[in-house]
Amino acid sequence: MAFDSNSSAFPVEAPLASSPLEVVLSAQKIVSYKLLALEQDMKYLEKKRACYLQRKLEIARELQRRQLLAMPVGQLPFEHIAQFLTDRDIVRLSATSRHYHAACCDPIKGKLLVPHIAHGGTSSVSFGRAARAVPRLCLPSIQSLKLDARKPGAHGMLSALAGLQPGSVPNLRILRVNCAAEKDHFVDNLVDFCCTVMKADQLESLHISGIRSFDTLCAILGAHSASLKTVRADYFVAGHEARFEEGALPLMPRLTSLALDVADVTEISSALALRVLSAIEEPEKVQRLYLPHVEISGDSNHVSQVVQVLNRFTGLKQLVLRFAFMPVSIKELVRMREVDLRHLPAVCISDHFIVAMERWAPWWPAISEVWEKEDSITGLSVFQEQIDFEVLGTTAAREWLKLSQEQKRVWENEIAPTVRRLHQDARKKSPREVPRLGTRVQQFSPPSV
Repeated sequence: MAFDSNSSAFPVEAPLASSPLEVVLSAQKIVSYKLLALEQDMKYLEKKRACYLQRKLEIARELQRRQLLAMPVGQLPFEHIAQFLTDRDIVRLSATSRHYHAACCDPIKGKLLVPHIAHGGTSSVSFGRAARAVPRLCLPSIQSLKLDARKPGAHGMLSALAGLQPGSVPNLRILRVNCAAEKDHFVDNLVDFCCTVMKADQLESLHISGIRSFDTLCAILGAHSASLKTVRADYFVAGHEARFEEGALPLMPRLTSLALDVADVTEISSALALRVLSAIEEPEKVQRLYLPHVEISGDSNHVSQVVQVLNRFTGLKQLVLRFAFMPVSIKELVRMREVDLRHLPAVCISDHFIVAMERWAPWWPAISEVWEKEDSITGLSVFQEQIDFEVLGTTAAREWLKLSQEQKRVWENEIAPTVRRLHQDARKKSPREVPRLGTRVQQFSPPSV
């Protein structure tokens, strides 16, 4: 080893030190080319290595998939099962295997496909954890949302959802919310989410409970009035709001079920009730009109029209309406029972309410108390029990004599049999009486001498 003429501190090989400059420059080019070729070979080998690793992973996944398919759980049609799973079910299932993880995620962005979100009941997820989960979800996959304000996770979830951009959840159709008497800022976030984040006229089914103001309900109904089919509001405390203001309740043309069960008796004008009922485009598809504490009052002409418009609702399975007073003749009430409500067995009509249902009302006395035996259910007895003639200022016997033979036939051969079927169903469901021990001993005890 030698040193250059400038006494550099870096040693150089002796042949290069004595070689001409042209030779050194040529050697530099050769080494550079060889290094470049070596780097290209290394890149090629790295690509080959990555390909083999990917192939190894695919083989492992295929073996795992075949092993999973050999198991009973692997033979389930996942694409049909996922639509019935909640967010927690999806998260747990995606963690079981790569196969399910891939099936649970969006193939483009890799976010979880969650059709149904449920934060309530036994859910114990914290506020922060639920809020952080929203960015990991594929928002367009959400179809239904269930929230309970009594749980902190529901607050976190709704708070994060209310801060999304408008139109972020385009496929959400079903919303079920328990506001827990408007706890904290839950209702404010709910209104923002329904009226700002969601597109207008997007919801098809709404079940809301635990609110204390008509304004909250009417704001949400107004934002989705053209699309709502099922509406249910349970046990909201009316308090000082004793009346639906004119125009507060929007018209819902696609409605098939309406249930407003408020805590206090709340008035609604007959004109507004008539507009709401008349605006329904397909009344024959309506199955439920349940307004036990919403009292329809106002002009007698409008009240009569509300009663008359009910004959358009031929597919009802539950009808509960309350009136301050029904200025309708007894003949018209009898006709309503014979024609409009003939398909419903459990009926009770008075001068201020109409109740008609497929099943016996749970707040009524047991049907066995009304008719002790099935044979006692006749056209006349049903006629007497289902219309309150005493309140109407007459008697069932007097009105029965006014009926034609065809009307009596309807009561005897068409209406009474439906009530008998209710009696039979109740008898099948009632528990059998178990004889007392003393009675059994007495029955099998030998006769006294």
